[in-house]
Amino acid sequence: MNEFYDSLLEQERESVRDVALKYGRTLNPHYERLLSAKAASTSPYYVGLSSEVVLFPNLV
Repeated sequence: MNEFYDSLLEQERESVRDVALKYGRTLNPHYERLLSAKAASTSPYYVGLSSEVVLFPNLV
């Protein structure tokens, strides 16, 4: 997250909403891989962050 945030221009950081949307769009292509990592885990514990992919047409 820090690397992503640091890569933004100052004007891109002004809106929390815009930062969140851009970050979500950055992670979306990795959605399948993140889910498969959970399924392939042999550990009895798994820590992950996920959410349903929902697009808001008025925010796009």
